[in-house]
Formats: sequence, structure tokens, C-alpha cells
Amino acid sequence: MKPELSRYSTAIQYLAVIPLILLGLLSILATSDGGGGGSAPPAAQIDLSLDMTVSNSTPPVGNAVIFSLTVSNAPGVSDASGVVVTDTLPVGYRYASDNGGANTAVVGNTVTWTVGNLAQGGNASLDITATVLMGGGAYVNDAEVTAANESDVDSTPGDSAGDDYAMEGTVPTAPRAYVSSMFDDAVSIIDTATNTVVDTITVGNSPHGVTVHPDGTRVYVANTLDHTVSVIDTMTDTVIATVPVGFNALTVVVLPDGTKAYVTNLAADTLSVIDTATNTVIDTIAVGNSPFGVAVHPAGTAVYVANEGQGDPASVSVIDPTTDTVVATIPMPQGTIGVAVTPDGTTVYASRDSSPGEVAVIDTATNTVTTTITVGVGTRSVAVHPDGSKVYATNGNDCTVSVIDTATNTVVATILTTAVIPCMNAPLGVAVHPDGTTVYTTNQTNNLVSVIDTATNAEVDTVAVGRGPWSVGQFIWRP
Repeated sequence: MKPELSRYSTAIQYLAVIPLILLGLLSILATSDGGGGGSAPPAAQIDLSLDMTVSNSTPPVGNAVIFSLTVSNAPGVSDASGVVVTDTLPVGYRYASDNGGANTAVVGNTVTWTVGNLAQGGNASLDITATVLMGGGAYVNDAEVTAANESDVDSTPGDSAGDDYAMEGTVPTAPRAYVSSMFDDAVSIIDTATNTVVDTITVGNSPHGVTVHPDGTRVYVANTLDHTVSVIDTMTDTVIATVPVGFNALTVVVLPDGTKAYVTNLAADTLSVIDTATNTVIDTIAVGNSPFGVAVHPAGTAVYVANEGQGDPASVSVIDPTTDTVVATIPMPQGTIGVAVTPDGTTVYASRDSSPGEVAVIDTATNTVTTTITVGVGTRSVAVHPDGSKVYATNGNDCTVSVIDTATNTVVATILTTAVIPCMNAPLGVAVHPDGTTVYTTNQTNNLVSVIDTATNAEVDTVAVGRGPWSVGQFIWRP
């Protein structure tokens, strides 16, 4: 065969094969489009990650911290749906609040956050506020994506691993004491680990009573001469609200659930009720003559107001916080000014500024005085040990603190504090450290705070603060 014909024959053979190749390609394309009955398209895939930060890695016990969670879906993947994040706060913390609204559910210390849909390249955030309950070591909070409808390219929900799992550690420090200085219009903040002043906050005119919110996020200060209450944010140590109340606001207490604060108005014979969510007065309750100290039942079922009398009959008013009405009035001797409730709620101790001073024991079941204990001279304030075993009464006219055994209602120790002689309002306010190891008293005349060891019943330290320290109330956080 001639070479030219051979070349033509080969070309024809190649041309005959081309239609077969084209048919094969068409078959492959049809299969990839699903039209040829081949395999299903690949499942949608997402790429979720979770980050956590904390507002303060060394928070004081009794203060609050904010854990901020951010869940993200990487760009270039599928949109995510059914996303759920779970955060269980560690022992040593107590859930206080979050900003997730209807998208969060809380059981104990576990917060379940239903994120729902999350577009590729998108993110969502949640802030959880928690109260620090104890120190003594490091505490780790961890959170994780626990559910999603789609498969994640590099992690598995709920396995405590991968980039959809986050943790943040904290090392709590000692609680703080908040001491009002009535002549400086300020509050001194004391670190109870070192017994040093770590900050000073300007408040209203002539601050007197102080109390810490149960979740540790706020401190309330009654300013007597401008008839207001200053609200301090403990995470920033700044005044975030000033609430007008009654005339000569003196002391303040907050319900255990944190919803309402009650303020005694000495010259108005009233009690102002503050909504702590809005920082507004929502009610005013008429009580006895010259209301001074105020305390709340640990179950939140009653508020007790010591009415000094000042020429009129003295009393303790018992208020039902569900209706904000006086449900009982307990007759008391002139000069009843301090009041405190035992942790089990069975007993109220009411102090009398007299010579000698007295502490009345009130049965909360019957609202009657069962006995009276003689203590020092000019008794001002009372505070109960966290375990309920002791009551500490400040005697402002003889520079002492009386220690009362609640089992026998007898004085078992008398503690001399550092004060200017002659004594006057020294000591005055009193609060017990939440671990029960120390008691703090304010000494108005020498601008000191005394620190008492409860094991030895002796003053072991003093802290210099502003002029005229007062701070009647729970000026150290208690769980």
C-alpha cells in the first residue's frame, strides 16, 4: 500500500473513535448531575469554632466576672443550623445572669445556649455573669458546641476537644470590704487578703450604710445628706447610678434574690424600696420612728427594721417583701438601732444604744423578744457569724466588741479595739468575713478599720481609711 493511503487509513480510524469518547464524557457528566442515577451529592459541611474570654482572671471572692463566648462558622463552607453551645460553670462559681434572653436555658450552673442558624462567615456571642463563691486555687470554666445539624470539617460536638471547645481559667482572690467615709464622701475598698486599701470611689454626700448585692455585681451606699443611694459596679469600681430616696437615707439591705433593695430614711420614718433592675424607687413604706438598721431573712420572707424611737416608742418593724407592707411591729426599748438575722432565720438580734448596752433576742416565729443580753456601753451594730454560732456587737462608747454565743445567748468574750479615748462610735459598723475567720469593724473617731481574729477574739490588724468610717450593713459580701 502506498504511504499516503496508509496515513489516510490511520486518520480514519482515529476519527471513528472520537464519537465513542464523546459518548463516555456525556455519560460521566450526566451521572455527576444526578441524571444518570449515580451517587448522591456530598453532604453540607460546616466549620464551627468557639472562643471564650473572661473579664477578670483574678476576681475577688464575692465579686462577679463575665465569661464571653463567641461561636463562629468559617467562610467558604455551608451555613450551619441547629447550633447549640453548653457552658457548665465550675464549682466555686454561681450563675448570676446572661444576655441571651429566650435563647438560653439555665439549670443550676449549666447554661444551654441555642444559637440556631449560623451563616458561613458569621458569628454569635453570649455573655454569662457569674459570682465568685470561693478562692483557694484555680478554677477552669469550659464550654463547647454540643449540637449542630451538619457535619463539621474538623471537630465533633460534645467531645471536649477541637476548635469548637473553649476554656478559661481564673484564680480568685480574697473578698473586698467596702467602707464608707462620711466626711470624705467616698468609699474605701479594702483587699481582705492584705488588709490594704486598693481603691477609693467618690459617692454622694455623707455616705453611711453599705451593703453588697448577693451576686456581688453591685454595692449600694446610702448617702445621708443628699438623700440618695449610690450604686457601684464592682467590676469597674465606678458609680453607675444614683437613686433619690427618702430624707436622711441611712442603711440599706438587698433581698437574697437580688430583686429589691430596702433603704431606711431616718428623718422620714419610711423605708424606700428600690427595683435593682431599673434603679428606681417603686414603693415607700411607713415604719416606726427614726428607722436605723435593716436586715433581711435569709429566705427573703421578711425584712426587719430597727426604729430607734428618739423620744417616741422604739420598735422593730417586720415587712413582708411580697406585698411591701408592715405585718408586725415588735415593741422595743428606746435606742434600738442595729439588727441582724441568723443564717437559719429563726432569730433576730437587735442592738440598743444604751448604758449598759443591750442585745435583744427575737423569735422570728412569734415576733417576740425572748431574752435580753447585757453587753458593753453604747451598743451600735450586730453581725452574725456565717455558721450562726456567734454574734458580734460593737460597743461604740467603750471601744469594745462583745462576742455572744448563740447557743446560750451569753457573752463569751469582750474584745478591745484600737480607738481614740474617750470612745465615740468606735467601733461602729461590723461585718464578718465569708470564711468566718475575721471580723471587720469601722472606727469613726480614728479613721481606722479593726480586723479581729475569730479564733483568738483579738484585734490583729488595723487599716487606715478615709475620714469618719461608718459602713453599717453587710459591707463584705456573704454567700
